[in-house]
Amino acid sequence: MEKEILDVKPGKGEDAYGLAIDVGTITVAAYLCHLKNGEVMATESMMNPQIRYGEDVMSRIAYVVTHPEDGLEKMHRLIIEGLNQLIRDITRKCQLGPEDILELSLVGNTVMHHFFLSPHLKNIVREEILPP
Repeated sequence: MEKEILDVKPGKGEDAYGLAIDVGTITVAAYLCHLKNGEVMATESMMNPQIRYGEDVMSRIAYVVTHPEDGLEKMHRLIIEGLNQLIRDITRKCQLGPEDILELSLVGNTVMHHFFLSPHLKNIVREEILPP
């Protein structure tokens, strides 16, 4: 693993924070952790903002496929905006800011990853499996 300087602050730095995020189809959960001692400092969750386009993965895929001009961008934008708000909320609980997060781990199913990263869905979607 390569080492990289992420932040420089005056004085002796004793605190380093990381964030673990689980992007679920219904709920997005975040855990703010102290990286030096492993303590979970705060937790926060929210409804996945993509839910307005369907409660399940297949409904969201169907929306993206039937709205090729902007469906994937909408899903991407919704999860990014939601994650940014979640990060602001959880860091505020500990009198921190988003800039204090030095490491982030994000997990989710394959479709949630694609919506987060916003690549094309054609490699994981076949139209014949979509509901009518």
